[in-house]
Order: sequence, then C-alpha cells, then structure tokens
Amino acid sequence: MAATTKLDELLAVFLAELDEDLHPEFVKGTLTRHPELLNMTTAAPFKMTLLHAAAGRRSDTLHMLLTMGADPNLTEPGERSPLHYAVMSEKEENVFNLLLFGANSEHLDALGKKPVDYAKGYVKEVLTQRAKNLEAKKSFL
Repeated sequence: MAATTKLDELLAVFLAELDEDLHPEFVKGTLTRHPELLNMTTAAPFKMTLLHAAAGRRSDTLHMLLTMGADPNLTEPGERSPLHYAVMSEKEENVFNLLLFGANSEHLDALGKKPVDYAKGYVKEVLTQRAKNLEAKKSFL
C-alpha cells in the first residue's frame, strides 16, 4: 500500500472523529510503524498534513505530533500553516504549542493573511505582541 494511501486512510479516520477526537496513542502507534507519514501531504480533497488536521483539535495529539518531529511550517494548497488552522479554530493551547515548536507567525497564506489576521481575543494580543517583538529584534540587529 502506498504511503499516501495510508496517510489518507489515517486522516480520514482522524477527521471522522470531529466530536470525539482520536487519542494520540492511536496516531502515535500508526506513525511509529509508518514514520514517513508524519510530514506527508494527503491526496485530494484534503491536501493537508496530520498536523494541519490536529491544529484545530486535541492539544495532546498536536503536541505528540510536534514532539515526533512534525514540521509546524508546512503549508497546504491555500498556503495556510497549522498555526493558521489553530488560530481560526480558536485553540489557544495549540497556538502556543505551535509557536513553542517554531511555527512562523509571520507566514502569509494565499490571501496574504498572517495567522494574527484571523485571531481574536487573547490569541490576537499574543500574536500582535510577538510581531512587535520580532520587529524590535530585527531593528536591533
């Protein structure tokens, strides 16, 4: 079975559990057997990584994917990163985990929007402050 097919099957099960998200143990077991799936992009119609799918869901699954080495800066066809997904889903803990693991908060999607452009409330404040800190750091160097 091709790796993309395995990933598509895993993602289909993952997405089917929208109300009762998959436990990280299931995903970890599959990725332990098939590590090549970690940063692969699925076939149509989703064309996303597992990290994209996890970004709007369980924080423990997202954290597990990140600790296994998932790239927080991979994008899907709309150029959205997992950080865009976490922000749009209003998953604060996922936003913070993605930032902790090196997600680029300045990445522009296909509409020219950064994650902060989709953010609300406290997450918007955090991302706005992060942008100011990055700008100050650039001007200092």
